Amino acid sequence: MFLDEQSLASGVAALLEARGERELGALVRRSIVDLVGRAERWSMGARDVAAHRIALVVSAADHVWLSSKPARTDALREAFATAVRSPETELENLYLVLALPPSQLGFHRGYRDAPVRLPEAPATDSVLGGAIALCWAKEDEAAAQALERATLEDAIVTTGARSVRRFVLRLDAPDFANAERDTAFGDRLMHAVRSAAVTAAETTTAVFLGVRFVATHIPPGPEALLVRALERKNIAVLPVMRHDDRTLFALSCQDKFLLLELRNGPRKKSKAIESIEEIVDRLGLSKESIESPEAAEAASDDVVRRFCEIPARR
Repeated sequence: MFLDEQSLASGVAALLEARGERELGALVRRSIVDLVGRAERWSMGARDVAAHRIALVVSAADHVWLSSKPARTDALREAFATAVRSPETELENLYLVLALPPSQLGFHRGYRDAPVRLPEAPATDSVLGGAIALCWAKEDEAAAQALERATLEDAIVTTGARSVRRFVLRLDAPDFANAERDTAFGDRLMHAVRSAAVTAAETTTAVFLGVRFVATHIPPGPEALLVRALERKNIAVLPVMRHDDRTLFALSCQDKFLLLELRNGPRKKSKAIESIEEIVDRLGLSKESIESPEAAEAASDDVVRRFCEIPARR
């Protein structure tokens, strides 16, 4: 059986007015009648009925007026019970509910209709900053510096009823290679991110390592200018070590090899280091000297000349 709240309110008001309770009838007409939830099944002797819960949403003044004399609430409840009673239905209970501004809805309706507000997850920049601070606090300089060069991205991944906030920590290529070689180093990086990402609302956080993207529209730095200039001359370039103040490259052309040390500071004199079988020349170069494409091209020419001076390997 479908009950229309407006028809029910009109019927109850008319019943109260016929009984001489005009103030109660007028109160029902200016209030909101709301059926709450599903009806309960009651067995009443030979009858099996649906018992309905009804909320009468009233203004603050009407709520105070009704509550001041229990007899008024009893008269209301009895009138609603009479209106609802049929061979198949009964009144489970009548509830007085305060109308809340500005919607004038009762809280029983407003809290169900309101959007769920979850605590805002911390931004990825904040998480990364916290992870960096944690590594510095632990005096883990290598991890802190790697995180300072990294970027962090995230997404909410839902599988069934379970949601996971997944992070991808994108490292510079040398840092990523170091994390693959040294799993303990990679674990320290991921642990720092997980620790910084913990919130009260999230129970599961996953962290993965990736290689940092390089945007092609960004003007290349001195290192990239030199590498491109060398590769145009068919010289293979492989970074083998990276520190804050220098990067070491292995250069190969045909059957000849060189080590090139690219420094942030002034250029140092060339020197030789001993490999397993033979002497490998080591060149020094300052980033300040190759800040333009022309300077990088000239430096690559110097490298080619140095290759020509190296005897072929036997």
